[in-house]
Amino acid sequence: MNVRQVEIIDCLPNTLHPNCGDAIPAALIGCTIKRIGSVSDQNGFEGGLVIDYKPVGAATRRIILDFNESGMWVHSDTAL
Repeated sequence: MNVRQVEIIDCLPNTLHPNCGDAIPAALIGCTIKRIGSVSDQNGFEGGLVIDYKPVGAATRRIILDFNESGMWVHSDTAL
């Protein structure tokens, strides 16, 4: 697979509608990614992708994306 040729779909994946799931949160577009990772289960939270980001002209935020075999969704998106 050539990653340069992979098509980017501007939505979160969903098995029922693979090309038209929930929109990517607009503040992520053009932002500065400060940190990306996951959380330890010691926090009482299972799985997920955590992204700390700074939208242009705004305070840093944290978004947590959850996912399973059915798709991906925004669990939370809060200011830090």
